[in-house]
Amino acid sequence: ITSRGLRDRRMRPSLEVAPKFFNLQEMLGFDKASHTLEWLLDKSQWAIIKLSRSSTCRDYANNTCTSSKCETNGKLMKAVENENTFC
Repeated sequence: ITSRGLRDRRMRPSLEVAPKFFNLQEMLGFDKASHTLEWLLDKSQWAIIKLSRSSTCRDYANNTCTSSKCETNGKLMKAVENENTFC
């Protein structure tokens, strides 16, 4: 979501990642990339939660952390806690 509302965001996988991703999609029998991404996020939910909680920068909740790592972990942790995005 952007300030102008919903926005279609597309991903461009690298030449190294694309074949692996599409092979996985074929193995799973999905016809849409979004289904494959949803499957990947579902299967990695505990690793994502563990990563966000094990961050060395814990100040994201107080908005005192300025690194991109903390910003990413802060957004991820808020999504997990508030919206149960990955649960």
